[in-house]
Amino acid sequence: DLAAIARDVVASMAPLAIREGRAIAQEGSESAMVRGDADAIAHALRNLIENALRHTPPATEVVVAVDARGSVEVRDAGPGIPDDQKALVVRRFWRGANAGGAGTGLGLSIAKRIMEAHRGELRISDREGGGAVVSL
Repeated sequence: DLAAIARDVVASMAPLAIREGRAIAQEGSESAMVRGDADAIAHALRNLIENALRHTPPATEVVVAVDARGSVEVRDAGPGIPDDQKALVVRRFWRGANAGGAGTGLGLSIAKRIMEAHRGELRISDREGGGAVVSL
């Protein structure tokens, strides 16, 4: 159940969000059955949330939205990802200009590989009003 996985990951990430002065919330479907390895999917989602928390400004919220058809989005209010870098951010060890000193540049690459192993995909788009949306 993708929604249950998301609930667990959001709950485990809440202390980090609070410590960093950000909020995290889940919305959407109460249940979304998918076929896959729950631990791997949780790992991919955790990577997306960690990135979102790192790039969203203090006092803003990261939203994890589950769709009943079997997808999940992580939305932040950060600077977004320029169109010319969307294909690059999923490369191993690639870090954009806004990366600062945090991270190794592996999180999105790992999430992408997990999705490929599940015959899915990782998509990056712009959030209305600013920020990024990364979908599994």
